[in-house]
Amino acid sequence: MALYAISDLHLDLSRQRGMDRFGNLWIGHTARLAKAWQESIKEDDVVLIPGDISWAMRSVDFIPDMEFLHKLPGEKILSRGNHDYFWQSNTKMAQLLPADIVALERSFCIRQGYCICAVKGWLTPGASLYETRRDEKYFIRERGRLTRTLEQAIRIGLPLLVMMHFPPFAYNGDIGFTDILEQFKVSICIYGHLHSGAWQEQRGGIYNGISYMLVSADFLEFRPLKVA
Repeated sequence: MALYAISDLHLDLSRQRGMDRFGNLWIGHTARLAKAWQESIKEDDVVLIPGDISWAMRSVDFIPDMEFLHKLPGEKILSRGNHDYFWQSNTKMAQLLPADIVALERSFCIRQGYCICAVKGWLTPGASLYETRRDEKYFIRERGRLTRTLEQAIRIGLPLLVMMHFPPFAYNGDIGFTDILEQFKVSICIYGHLHSGAWQEQRGGIYNGISYMLVSADFLEFRPLKVA
């Protein structure tokens, strides 16, 4: 049994928006993902998918992508990204998903000896696309959600693994999310959102005792990364 992660699948089996326009790396990416997944993942493994799962705009449009994931081995734990418009609420997601796919948002679950927490996160101050008037309230909101989730999860007494969609790091000395992760002594933080032009900004490593891992699908060449 092992924990794997891969984000930003941008599935499009209901033909909402093709990914080929984003470069040659994305041509035929769904088939490449399926092949790599089947080569790596066993039925008793768990795969964490922190956001941007599908281009579907409605839950009904997500069904083909959900069925694609359902056919792949392992349990899948999904959290929400900035493009997951089909995700209307955790309750509706739970009603929609089969038993091997779990929706986790602003909550936590226990798998493979870890307490796994999920929040979306947000752009952090100083990021190139950050606009204070637009983004500050969402950034503050997500910091609060991360804190409250970890306050509950730390009571379990297991190592903490946080899955976020947005990178948790600050820019130019500004505040991000890492201070909260350090406060609660998180062991692992996985994140996505970044694509080829932004990989060089942040990848991963161990900082102040926390192992950070970028798991964007194109960065991983569509092969899930073993994280634990």
